[in-house]
Amino acid sequence: MIRLKNLIMENIADSKDKDFVIMVNHVNYTGKYFSSMPFDEVMSKDFAEEIVQFVLDEIESGNFRDPETGEYQYDVDRLDGNIEFDCSIPIEGFQIDLRVEYDENANIVNTEIQDYDIADKFGIDVEDIIEKLS
Repeated sequence: MIRLKNLIMENIADSKDKDFVIMVNHVNYTGKYFSSMPFDEVMSKDFAEEIVQFVLDEIESGNFRDPETGEYQYDVDRLDGNIEFDCSIPIEGFQIDLRVEYDENANIVNTEIQDYDIADKFGIDVEDIIEKLS
């Protein structure tokens, strides 16, 4: 029983100490139109919040308001769905592809590892990614 407890504690410590970097390749979103922005940046919570706000501002900038009333005119553009960050984790000559989706409040709503075999080889799972981005 003590050995099992020690093993569990080691695994918890290992997940917190994992050293990997998440790189953003593209950010995709849909308003009236599908948009994709290329990046080559390190992913972080702050970066995600900044990009989510940029996307929302970009969508809102296409909306027209009546200068007197402030009411929207014409068709109003809104974010349709989540904002998808297409990312990768370069690690020891391998690359783990993944997608992280954020809602309009910059909350992670979905994380999908696309190369589970490689991620498993390095002991990286969805929880590690979420922890890294929180």
